[in-house]
Amino acid sequence: PRIHLDFKVSRLALGHDGGSGMFIIDAHDAEADEEATPVVRVWTEGPQVAAFAEEALRACAAGRPLCPLCSAPMDPRGHRCPRSNGHVTEEIGDL
Repeated sequence: PRIHLDFKVSRLALGHDGGSGMFIIDAHDAEADEEATPVVRVWTEGPQVAAFAEEALRACAAGRPLCPLCSAPMDPRGHRCPRSNGHVTEEIGDL
């Protein structure tokens, strides 16, 4: 069975248990306080962690385009570039 969770992750924590060789991945909800227990905790083995890392790198590389003036990520709803003193709001489609 598949479970679909939809929440904003504020922090991912990765750990390793040397005795068992297992890895642990904790995902913390952005709206919870720092001391809260993780929303998702996954125990996994090395090959699955390697696949997770490759997918995470692909997702980061496919992120929002960078502004050609300030190099900050551009929001799809528009971008107020500090190098233009906020006078120009460009949408991603305009670039």
